Amino acid sequence: MPHCEGSSLDENKSENVPALARRAPLTKRGEQTFNKILDASRKLLEEKGYSKFTTNHAAREAGVSIGTLYQYFPNKEVLLCALTERWYQSLNEEFDRSLSDPNLQDDIYSAIRAVYVNTLNQQYAHYIAYEEVDKAAAHIPELTKLKDEHTQQFSLRLRKLFEKFGYCNEAKKLEDLSAFLYQVAVMMLRLTALSSGETRELRAELSLRIVDELVKAAVELAQ
Repeated sequence: MPHCEGSSLDENKSENVPALARRAPLTKRGEQTFNKILDASRKLLEEKGYSKFTTNHAAREAGVSIGTLYQYFPNKEVLLCALTERWYQSLNEEFDRSLSDPNLQDDIYSAIRAVYVNTLNQQYAHYIAYEEVDKAAAHIPELTKLKDEHTQQFSLRLRKLFEKFGYCNEAKKLEDLSAFLYQVAVMMLRLTALSSGETRELRAELSLRIVDELVKAAVELAQ
């Protein structure tokens, strides 16, 4: 396939936006406790919503003392930032897994379709929780900063993916279209994830058609 200079995909880490101060786990057991609290928080956000979410509820759901929770997350805001950072890291990793599939066809359309489908199936199962986190962003500037930085970085990953397939011309237009593709894809992922049955299937298929058209537009601009 064609290749552009300087187009390697190296955004394997989550965004380096400092969240509110928190203690990182130093042991395997601490890491397990850390993730257990995040899992419990995600579950509560799905069930109760942000307005009824508290650190006491999270500690109880995780089966740890409130003191243990505060060792890692001194308040609710820190906890939500950590949960969001972990999800963004998962989205980045899903992007890389999708592109490493040996059965993937060697074209930009199948590559982006694979990213979209795998992200929907693997990362949006708990989207209700992250929709609740979005509501919290209005009150927590750090969450807004995390979201904006992730949008910027993921758009860059998409642009570099186009470059990897040899679409290197009109870099600024391609950058803008990659950002637009990301924003549209997120909206469609959200709507699809929050539906079920035939409605979900219909939205998923329609979303893929829209993605194809956006990719086509990007390819035409970048040739």
